[in-house]
Amino acid sequence: MVIGLGPCSLGGGWFQIRHDASAGFVSAGWGRIPWPAYNLTGGGLHLAAGDVDGDGRDELVAGLGSGSNGWFAVFDDASHGFALLRWIQIAWPGYNFANGEVWPAAGDLDGDGRAEIVAGLGDGGGGWLEMFNDASSNFAHVAWRRTGWETYNVFGSGAVHPAIGNVDGFGDGEIVLGLGEAGAGWLEVLGGFGTGFAHRAWFQVPWPSYNFSNGTTFPAAGDIDGDGRAEVVIGLGETGGGWLIVTDDAASGFATLRLLRVSWPEYNFANGETHPAVGSVDADARAEIVVGLGQLSGGGGWFETFDDGATGNASLGWRRADWLAFQLDGGATYPAVGRFR
Repeated sequence: MVIGLGPCSLGGGWFQIRHDASAGFVSAGWGRIPWPAYNLTGGGLHLAAGDVDGDGRDELVAGLGSGSNGWFAVFDDASHGFALLRWIQIAWPGYNFANGEVWPAAGDLDGDGRAEIVAGLGDGGGGWLEMFNDASSNFAHVAWRRTGWETYNVFGSGAVHPAIGNVDGFGDGEIVLGLGEAGAGWLEVLGGFGTGFAHRAWFQVPWPSYNFSNGTTFPAAGDIDGDGRAEVVIGLGETGGGWLIVTDDAASGFATLRLLRVSWPEYNFANGETHPAVGSVDADARAEIVVGLGQLSGGGGWFETFDDGATGNASLGWRRADWLAFQLDGGATYPAVGRFR
């Protein structure tokens, strides 16, 4: 796994590489965005993992926070030292100037064995996301799409948090779109390239009071039960109480399977935001869940790992980014899980 660090007053742009479960998730090194001006602002990272070049190993996609002018970076896999492959910029100058935050997802949307990139925008993004092809086309722009909820796009935050997974077990992967504040707990599912990214479904977090008070959703997708279809794990925003909702795949209409909660009551009460990532950390056929947290003064850098569905997603324990200053600064964590080696 790789842990992206959120904003930090002592310097930004960092990510930490961690070994898998067989090595106890110990640190395998650090990386940093090669943009000194952004790093000096203390800017954070939102991470995604996917095999963009089809070599069997995942690359790392790093979206940047507000003030980054719409840029995001693609890094090669661990065998190539996470070397920078490409900087890519959102093709919307007005948004880039006003905010510029990017929420990336990576996954195979056209069935060619290489991962495409979907870039969701932050607050003020009007519900838009931009699609990019894989490395074979030098990450060429493919299309713009927008959530199908015009009221949210215009009057809500307009942020979109995408994830990619094959939720129906057939053909291309699908795109799951989480929303920002005032999103009322809704998520939208879009088809892959073969459908022209057509609308597939809406589904909602089963918590009316949260949906009314905040409604932010952070989805991740992966096959946690080994049935060949991706489930969706939904993280919540601040005031979410540390909860995650694990939903079944498309065959069940994304029915809720179980609720998970971060095992840190003080954090759950003080902030409660959860940033999930899904992928196998123990080399079996089922994916685990890694949960990053929001900001907490004096208690930053933590993330918790949950086992796959065979154990009911039992907790595998806590780990922390190995940087004391970041911990004391209360920094948030944004994990990605992939086969980097």
